Amino acid sequence: MKIPFTISTLLWSTFIWAQQPPVPTKPVPVDPEATPASEAELIVLKRGAVMQGIALNTLLDEYSKLVGRTLITGQNLPKVTFDFKLTNDLNHQEAKAFYETLLFTRQIAVLPMGKKFILVIPAGEAVKTPPPFTQKKAAEFPESDAPVLVKVKLQHVMPSELVQALSGLAKSPGAIMGIDHARMLYLRDSALNVKRMLEIIEDTDVIKETHEAVIPMGNASVKEIANHLNQLVSGTPNTAPTSSTSGRTNRSTSSRINTTRNRGPFILSGTSIVACESANSILVVAPTEAKLELAKSLIEKLKSNAKE
Repeated sequence: MKIPFTISTLLWSTFIWAQQPPVPTKPVPVDPEATPASEAELIVLKRGAVMQGIALNTLLDEYSKLVGRTLITGQNLPKVTFDFKLTNDLNHQEAKAFYETLLFTRQIAVLPMGKKFILVIPAGEAVKTPPPFTQKKAAEFPESDAPVLVKVKLQHVMPSELVQALSGLAKSPGAIMGIDHARMLYLRDSALNVKRMLEIIEDTDVIKETHEAVIPMGNASVKEIANHLNQLVSGTPNTAPTSSTSGRTNRSTSSRINTTRNRGPFILSGTSIVACESANSILVVAPTEAKLELAKSLIEKLKSNAKE
């Protein structure tokens, strides 16, 4: 009797276990932006693809599938169609930039909202709807007209020094904002324009090269020679002319300076000439080695005249 009872118990246990529902596995969330490098190079749009008279809704549906996000579309989008024929294969990033630029040419802007949604609105309203800040570097931005917003912490130059230079690349007057006391620069424009702006900032926000020299004056007048050299820097003396012990020497010095000034417009522009009377020397700080050597040469000539 024990054997049949044991067998029936095992069979009943097996039946009960088989009736229990399986524990569902938790799905792994997919981040559309975290595309592996190998997959990013896969061709998603092949050369020869043709679209003629494609409606906006159809194009947006293709774009939504490509980026893996839900589109939130505005009600006042223009009624447009699209025609194009691809002559190149496009990978994921290139296809995304292509669709975004294609939409922007029809005055439609796409703005990311987190990692799951994209807002689709008329391009004219994008100014009132700032996109989220991005920390991408210049090399990471696509060649696209999609609006982006970037903040840059400058290290060596003031924002006001760059605003005018960068404004020529902006689509709108308010695309660039600088705050000097915080050394912050805010760029709000298309990805393509911001990419170019960041490249310029990388080239300009560097430690300025300087070349310095302290030149002893001997018996020559420190103030007089510094005053004449400063006329070659900006055309205006920084100190009042001092009387020389010799009228002939003063006339000779002025004559040489005037002759040098006639050779070009402020040949020492960007150079600092500082008279150090306590050390009977002149400090020269030049932006280039060539200007430093020119300043030293002029000082030696002026010193020689003072000895005559």
